[in-house]
Amino acid sequence: MGFRIMVVMFHTWGFLYVFWHLGALFPAGSRSRKLLHAGGALLWSALPLGLSGERFLSPSVALFLLDLGFYIMPVLLHAAMVALLIDLYHVLSWMFPLPKMALLQRRRLWAWGGLLVALVVTGGYLNARWLRQHDMTVTLPWFAPSPPPAPLRLAVVTDLHAGAMVHGGHLRRIVDLIVATSPDAVLLVGDILDGHIGQARKAELAEELRRIPAPLGVFAVLGNHEFYAGIDNARAYLREGHVRVLEDEAVALGNRLLLVGRIDLQGRIFGHRRRPLAKLLPSSRDEGGLPAVVLDHAPHFDEAATAGVALQFSGHTHHGQLFPFNLLVRRLFGFSSGWHHQRKTLFYVSPGSGTWGPPVRTTARPEVVLCTVRFSSATDVAVLEPEARTGSAGSSGAWGAPPAVSPAPSPE
Repeated sequence: MGFRIMVVMFHTWGFLYVFWHLGALFPAGSRSRKLLHAGGALLWSALPLGLSGERFLSPSVALFLLDLGFYIMPVLLHAAMVALLIDLYHVLSWMFPLPKMALLQRRRLWAWGGLLVALVVTGGYLNARWLRQHDMTVTLPWFAPSPPPAPLRLAVVTDLHAGAMVHGGHLRRIVDLIVATSPDAVLLVGDILDGHIGQARKAELAEELRRIPAPLGVFAVLGNHEFYAGIDNARAYLREGHVRVLEDEAVALGNRLLLVGRIDLQGRIFGHRRRPLAKLLPSSRDEGGLPAVVLDHAPHFDEAATAGVALQFSGHTHHGQLFPFNLLVRRLFGFSSGWHHQRKTLFYVSPGSGTWGPPVRTTARPEVVLCTVRFSSATDVAVLEPEARTGSAGSSGAWGAPPAVSPAPSPE
C-alpha cells in the first residue's frame, strides 16, 4: 500500500507541475485554460482509480483506467523535463542578462517539446517490445577430482512482471524465446508477477510457464513484487506453473553446480528475514564441492563476493527503464546493468524482460539471457569468455554489454 501511495504522490506532483506550466500559455480565466485543467484532472484520476478501483469498479474498467494511467506516466515524465528546462532558463535569465522568453516563444517551445516527447515515448514503447536474446559464456572453476563435466545451458529471465501490462502476445514472445534457447534449466530471478495474482491468472502466466521444456527444471526466487502480491499466493501460483521456488535454499543442478536461491532483502519488511549466505554453502566447497551460482533478485554484491560464490544473477533495476531513473538506480546500487567483477565472483545484472508500470523503455532493451556455463580445473575464479555470437533479436552492444573480464587476483 505504501508503494502505491508513493506512486500516486509522484504522479500528482507531475500533473500539478506540467499543467501549471501549460495553463500559463493561456489567459487567466479563459475557456481554454479551464478546459485544460478539467482535462488534466480527468487524466490524473485514471491512475489512482485504476490502482484502487478493483474494490468498487468492475475488473475491466479498473484495468482500463490502470492502463491509461500507466501510458500517461512516461508522457508526463518527459513533459516535466520540458517544463524544467523552461524554468531553468527563467532562473538563468534572472541571474544573467539573457532575453526574457515571450509567450509566443514558450508556446513554440511546448509545441516542439510535445513533438519530441511523442517521438521518445513512441520509440520507448517499441523498444520495450524489441526483445533480444543475450548470449554469454562463462567458465566456472571445477575443484572436484573428476574431470570437468559438459557445459550447462541456462536461460535466465528477470523482472517479467506478468499481469496488467505484460500479457498476451508479449508474454508469449518471451516464453517462446526461452523455449527457443533449448535450455537445460530456466532461472527466474524475481518479480515474475507484477503484484496482483488475479492479473497474473488473467495473463495465463502459469499456463505459459508450463510450456517450457527444461530437463533440469524451472527454478525461481521471489522479488519484491511477489511480496506485494502476497507471498503465500505467489509461491502457490508459481508452483502451478511447475516452477520450483528457492527461498534461502541450495540445490545441486545436474551434479555440475550448486544453485542457491535467496529471499529478497525487501522481504524483511514483510517479516521474512534471510539467512546468511555462508550458511547455505557447503564448508568444503573448495575441496571438491560444486561451484555455486546465486540467484538474488536485487543486486547486492558484497555478501556473495565475501562468500566466494562463482556467479550471481540479479535484476530488479530495469536499468532505470526510463531516463533519468537509470542515473538514480546506479546511485542507489552502485551498478545497474551488465557485468560486475568483485574478488572471485562474477555478477550479471539484467535489465529484465518485462516492464513495471509504463510499457515503455528508454534506457535498455528487454532480454532473455542464454548463459552457457563451462567448467575448468585450470582456474580458481569465474571467467567471462568473449561471446561467440549474439542472438538474432539484436547484438549485445549498448546498455550493459559484457566487457572483456580477466580473472581477478585472489584476495590476500
